[in-house]
Amino acid sequence: MQFTDIYALDKSSRMTDDGYLVTSVKAARTGIQDYRGDEVGKPGKDVVRIYRPEEEVFSAASMGSYSYHPMTDDHPDEMVDADNWREYAVGFVGGDVARDGDYIRVPLAVMDAKTRDKVRDGKRELSMGYTADMDWTPGETESGEHYDAVQRNIRINHVALVDKGRAGPHARIGDTGGQSVNSPQPTDDGGHNMATQKVTVGDVTIEVDEQAAQVIQSLAGKLETARQEAAQAAEDHKTEMDAKDKALADKDAEIDKIKAQVKDADALDAEIDARVKLIADAKQVADVDYSGKSPEAIRKTAVEAHGIDVADKSDAYIEARFDALKDAAGNSEQHNNNQPANIGDARKRYLDRLTRKEANHG
Repeated sequence: MQFTDIYALDKSSRMTDDGYLVTSVKAARTGIQDYRGDEVGKPGKDVVRIYRPEEEVFSAASMGSYSYHPMTDDHPDEMVDADNWREYAVGFVGGDVARDGDYIRVPLAVMDAKTRDKVRDGKRELSMGYTADMDWTPGETESGEHYDAVQRNIRINHVALVDKGRAGPHARIGDTGGQSVNSPQPTDDGGHNMATQKVTVGDVTIEVDEQAAQVIQSLAGKLETARQEAAQAAEDHKTEMDAKDKALADKDAEIDKIKAQVKDADALDAEIDARVKLIADAKQVADVDYSGKSPEAIRKTAVEAHGIDVADKSDAYIEARFDALKDAAGNSEQHNNNQPANIGDARKRYLDRLTRKEANHG
């Protein structure tokens, strides 16, 4: 991917006897720089913060790539090489490439007279054209500044003279020479204006001095870190609450299950009591074996034991005959007085049979 950056030239810019313009430029620096998303293949992002670590900027391969590369008038639509050098080159970068603090300093010569005259007429900003590999792993610098990607394998291709570059009016040849993008600029009265940088905050781009820019960038990095931590905390809280809700739901389901079991037990007890009473009543009518019979079959068996043919009769008819025979078996008072003991004994015998039957089937 090809990139362009802007840097300023030294006050040592001078004209040679042959009419060449010779100067030097701080051509690269370490740290974080802001790019538009469409400049780095991320058109969906307004600003992309790219980190250039010291080991990449000052590697031997990166520094060596600056020497003897062409200067162009504006950026060409293609990379400059030996096949198109004559078409695009108006000057060149010298071989005395050296580290200057956090920057790389390179010598530059404007050889073409028309381009030299454009510099005199005010076209003085420079833009570095280079290639680099993008490592899209976000992170933070040692000072806590957030970045979106890291530039690696930085290689220079050309230096372009442009009307307006990324750094605005502070990267110029000639009158303002000697100042970097982040350096104070000379004023007419011999003083210096504070160097400014354009910083994007949300949807707004503002121009501030270098110190303010560093503060804003540091705060922006910390704000992004805080935002990410808050988002993670919210996600962790949601996960914790979901787990608690699930545990509560599981507990409620277990309680519902226990309640259902209690209801089933009550219903079973009532069913047993009703069956025991029915068998006790049937024994009053006819003392025969009622084991394994349904309530309807018990009544029918008791009635038939008295020689009554009810083969074609309805259940309602059989139940009525059964009640009549039960009443006839003894007076109601005697039956009620004996019922608790009879029912209790019958219930015990019935439960014993159920227990033996389950044991045999198990």
